[in-house]
Amino acid sequence: MRKMRKIHLNDNDYIIEYNSNKTDLTQINKMNCGELIWVLLEPKKQLKEHKGIEAFKLAENELFREIKNIINDNISFYKNFNIEYTFNRKSLNLYREFPNIFLEKMHAYLKIELKD
Repeated sequence: MRKMRKIHLNDNDYIIEYNSNKTDLTQINKMNCGELIWVLLEPKKQLKEHKGIEAFKLAENELFREIKNIINDNISFYKNFNIEYTFNRKSLNLYREFPNIFLEKMHAYLKIELKD
């Protein structure tokens, strides 16, 4: 079951979306396990691309602390995975107002692999 937790850091809102203990493990495989936990940054105010990336980097330690709490709260599900506290994939939605490029939203996916 997908859940989300919203936290506010450095004037930005971050949404952590994750799977809970109620998730059916039979639906998880090596292809989709990389999307079990991800973070969304949707800036409240207009941020240039480099400022948005910088804001995310500044928030990473606190985001990892929150993710560790989430994993501990749902340990019966996450014990089936190898979890590295790093983001292995990021995607950005950008828009341009010449000459600037602004961040609309950013997704970052936690590195997770299914145990053999």
